[in-house]
Amino acid sequence: MNLQSFVFIGNASMEASLPLFNLDSQTFLLMIPNIISFVILAFILTQFLYKPIRDYMKKRIDHISIEMRETAEINAIADELKISYEQQIKDIAAERNTILDKARNEATAHSNQIIENAKAEVQILRNNARHNITIEIENVKEELQQTIIDVSIHMAEKVANKQFCRESHEELFKKLFAETMDEYGDSMLR
Repeated sequence: MNLQSFVFIGNASMEASLPLFNLDSQTFLLMIPNIISFVILAFILTQFLYKPIRDYMKKRIDHISIEMRETAEINAIADELKISYEQQIKDIAAERNTILDKARNEATAHSNQIIENAKAEVQILRNNARHNITIEIENVKEELQQTIIDVSIHMAEKVANKQFCRESHEELFKKLFAETMDEYGDSMLR
């Protein structure tokens, strides 16, 4: 082994045994102002940045939680209103159906009343018509009797060449006419 290789090995083992970060007094003295600067900077940042940001974030969280509570209350009120409106809609639908049923019943009753009134009027008209027909039949009978009496008097005068008394002839005719009507009835007039 020669001397050069021993020195080289010695240098390599020496580098390996040296610490990576050598904290000697001069380095420590150089670090103190840096540490003090860092502490001052950390204090300033804490006082002027971290606390206001923390306070702002706390206020923001409080504001959000208040808004969430208010939103929950508003949603609860909205749900109550929705239920109330749905109930009102059901009540209105039931009332509408009641009103429609009542209107239908009234319309049915009114139409039945109109029909009954019409039937009564028809019956009155029928009765009046029957009465008028009866009166007309009586008038026709009287006219027919009068015409027959006049014709029979006229024929009897021509046949007998003499004049008959009108009253006696009318009495005779009414008697014969009544007998004929009793015998044949109203079938002769139809």
